[in-house]
Amino acid sequence: MSSAEAFNFIAALGEAMRVRRRVEFFAWTQGALQSLIPHGVLLCGLPRSGGGRMFFDYFYHVPIHPNTLSRLCHPRQGLAAEMVELWLSLGAEPMAISTRAGGQAESRLAAEMQSLGLGEALVHGIPNTQMGAGAHYFLSFVALNSPSTERHRFLLELLAPHVYNSYCRALARERPAPLRGEVEEGEQVVTDREVEILKWVREGKSNQEIGMILSISPLTVKNHVQKILRKLQASNRAQAVSKAISMKLLGTGYGRRDSAPSDLM
Repeated sequence: MSSAEAFNFIAALGEAMRVRRRVEFFAWTQGALQSLIPHGVLLCGLPRSGGGRMFFDYFYHVPIHPNTLSRLCHPRQGLAAEMVELWLSLGAEPMAISTRAGGQAESRLAAEMQSLGLGEALVHGIPNTQMGAGAHYFLSFVALNSPSTERHRFLLELLAPHVYNSYCRALARERPAPLRGEVEEGEQVVTDREVEILKWVREGKSNQEIGMILSISPLTVKNHVQKILRKLQASNRAQAVSKAISMKLLGTGYGRRDSAPSDLM
C-alpha cells in the first residue's frame, strides 16, 4: 500500500467511525470509500431474521435500471445470492468476479454481469461459523471503475469489517423494512394509492404528470412518494421501484421505458 493509499485508508476509517445513520453511511460510501475502491454499486447482505436467504441492500450513484437491480438483489435467484454461494465454495476469501477469472462458475457469473452493464465485482464477507454454513455478512463492490487487481482484494479484506460495523450502526437506527422481520415477501407494506403512484413512477412520470392522471395535486403526489421512500427505505425513485418489484408489489415488468427513473428530490 502506497503512502497516499495508507493516508486515504486511515481517513476512511476515521469517517466510518462517525457513521450513525443510513444517509451518513451512503455519504461515506460515495466519498471516502470511493477513494479506495472506485465502484458504481455497493451491496451489503445480511441473513433475514429466522435464517434462510439473505437480504441485500444496495447503495449507488449511477443510473441503474430497476430490473437490473432486481436481477442483482433477488434473495433467491439474484446474482448477489450466486456470488455468496461462489464465495463460500471457494473458501470465503476476498475474490473478484471477472471474465478474466479461471473458474467456469466465475466466468459465467461475470459474463452475465457484463451483459447487464455491471462490469466486474469484488466480493468478501464474514462466514457464519455458528451455523456451519452461509454468511453472517456479505459485501460486494459492483461496477468497478477499473479492472480488479490483487491490491483491490487486499484493500477489500482490510475494509470489510469496517464497512460491516458502519452499516450495522446505521441499521440500528434505520432498518430497511425487509430486515425487521415484520414483513414477509409479497406482503403489502404500502397503501393501494401508493402502489398506484409507484406504477406511474415506474413509467417515469413526474409528480405533476401523476397528479394530472390521478386528479390530485403534485404536492399530494410528492407527499405520497416521500412516504413510499420511508416505508421501503429507499433513497430515490429507482430504488423504491426496484424494491417494490422484488417484494412483488408491482410485478416484474418495467413498462416500455428504457432508462431508470430520475432520482427524487
